[in-house]
Amino acid sequence: MKKFKILTVLFALFAITTMATAQTNKSASKKAKIVYVEIGKMKLKEGVTDEQFIAIEHNIRKGRINKQPGFISREFGKDTDGFWHFRICWTSKEAGDAWTPIFQKDPNGQAMMNALDFSTVRQEHYTVVNP
Repeated sequence: MKKFKILTVLFALFAITTMATAQTNKSASKKAKIVYVEIGKMKLKEGVTDEQFIAIEHNIRKGRINKQPGFISREFGKDTDGFWHFRICWTSKEAGDAWTPIFQKDPNGQAMMNALDFSTVRQEHYTVVNP
């Protein structure tokens, strides 16, 4: 009987958490619709450590980009071949384009650019199509 009560409580907590997460995701999707996406792939310069690069990325996330009109999200990750990948989402192409000169002048943006092996950098942009 005690196991049944524990299972019932756990099931109720799971259901409440699932509903709350769904509601949060629904609210978040109404706030900012992703329209424009930047994606890229690159390696670091010889001598730049992952820890240094992660610190630079952390500073960018804490910095000006959060106040940049149209900014939605920024994600970074590393694959097993040593390439770093990023995805930045914007509410419009204009918002994404407006960030580029700001990023290039920002000390954190300059630190990131100085950490990259530009011979490996690949960047693409696309507009999201919602049928």
